[in-house]
Amino acid sequence: MNGKPSVKVLKALEPGHGPAAVVEQLARDAKKRRLALVGHEPDLGELASHLLGTKKPIPFKKGGICRIDLGSLTSKSAASLVWFLPPNVARQVKK
Repeated sequence: MNGKPSVKVLKALEPGHGPAAVVEQLARDAKKRRLALVGHEPDLGELASHLLGTKKPIPFKKGGICRIDLGSLTSKSAASLVWFLPPNVARQVKK
């Protein structure tokens, strides 16, 4: 292995797909225990909210990132928000 993470495009992350479609595709296709998802608003905030079991979307600004831990994609229990970095903080971490 060359140390580079593999990249897979998920159709369910395209605009207009609901959070349940993303979770369903991940449960079916994800082979790794650790995943990084990249998307756009409002869909990414709605996905984070869905995973966390909250009613309001998580407000991501362009360049914002978060870590969400969950036991299983098939579990009904809510995940845990470990950290959330708005873009201005994320830029500082990078330096």
